Amino acid sequence: MTSRPFFERLHKHYADLARKIKSDADSQAALANTSDLGFNRENVYRELLQDNLPSTCEVFLGGFLFDQAGLESQQIDIIVTESRAPRFNLRKDGISKAFASVDGCLAVVSVKSNLTKNEIIDALSNVASIPNQQDLRSDQIQPNYELEAEYYKGWPLKVVFGFNGNKVETLKQHVDNFYSENPKIPYERRPDYIHTANEGLLVKSDGKVSLTDIHGNETTIAKGEYVSTSNFPDVLAFVNIFEDIHRIAISASHILYFYRYIREAVEAHSTELLKEALLSNK
Repeated sequence: MTSRPFFERLHKHYADLARKIKSDADSQAALANTSDLGFNRENVYRELLQDNLPSTCEVFLGGFLFDQAGLESQQIDIIVTESRAPRFNLRKDGISKAFASVDGCLAVVSVKSNLTKNEIIDALSNVASIPNQQDLRSDQIQPNYELEAEYYKGWPLKVVFGFNGNKVETLKQHVDNFYSENPKIPYERRPDYIHTANEGLLVKSDGKVSLTDIHGNETTIAKGEYVSTSNFPDVLAFVNIFEDIHRIAISASHILYFYRYIREAVEAHSTELLKEALLSNK
């Protein structure tokens, strides 16, 4: 085997990451109240992302994504946005909730302590709730930069992560059954990666993925189907997830996003409330 010190070091780093974050999560769980357990595990994964993503990425916990119509997603465990994207921390009764525009969102992660059937169904439903981003106009993309519409349509990157969970083939069966029962969920609103630490990885095919058996026969995996592996799942998960988010972040830097619709929508709502108040006083 050819010696490639840095890449060997990086391979070991990714292999050790899953063991480290499981250890960190278990250590925090031993000191936390039951109600804090989920938060602590999510925070461990958030720190993992912060340590491995570009500084242009903002990573935060427990937020919601909204679109131009004001539709909101379910609460998402971890959201990664571009640094220019607006975020609103709304407080009520001492509790803060973060809201971010889906336009400028780079990635989302649903974190589970134990990725069993019920938990994977909950995570898939959570990902499906993400609203669609706005269609890009040609004047929003920097000149001489090509951005494929289908690639953009698949943003943000969607990850489901479990600290523990079912065997990867069992998990794949649960995922396949869920989408057989919910075929209207579009390809773009299904997770790109489903990763159980030290156990296995499911990767969504874009229709260009092919597998080769021991006899050299090649099989193309249909778009939307999931490919499973239990060989170096943590290495493959982390190296691909970090690279994919980085790639989206670079592409997003070439887009001129417009967020004036937020101001216009709030002003329009103010006008509606004023009209209602005037009518009620008549």
